[in-house]
Amino acid sequence: MPIMDGMQATEKIIKAHAQYVASDKSNKDIPAPIIIAVTAFKNQDSKSLALANGMNEILFKPLGL
Repeated sequence: MPIMDGMQATEKIIKAHAQYVASDKSNKDIPAPIIIAVTAFKNQDSKSLALANGMNEILFKPLGL
């Protein structure tokens, strides 16, 4: 069982980035990290939830290359 799920990890990443940028004026130009979810739950709710929680995109398994 994971310590945190993707939504919790995304929240921590976004907060950490915001704190880092706010900590020093020289950090203001550092772009936010791009977060892409990968899930097997292929439905519109999964995509809406991921995007609403700050992820930039979502990919569904199995991935075709």
